[in-house]
Amino acid sequence: MRDMYMRSGHLFLVVYSVISYDSLIAAGRLIDRLRRVKALAASNPRHAHSNSMPFPPIIQLVGNKCDLTG
Repeated sequence: MRDMYMRSGHLFLVVYSVISYDSLIAAGRLIDRLRRVKALAASNPRHAHSNSMPFPPIIQLVGNKCDLTG
């Protein structure tokens, strides 16, 4: 189900916790997966949607909980 949303999305906001290194690693993995899914959708007509874009998606990485850092 998540891959379906990734294939049809155009802009993605990935939020991680600045106080958790594991959160940053998980965000990186999510971005890698997102790029793979979008590349597959672009190269495979079976996965392509009418709203697919010919260029890479916009991905914004956002750090959260900045007020909790020492």
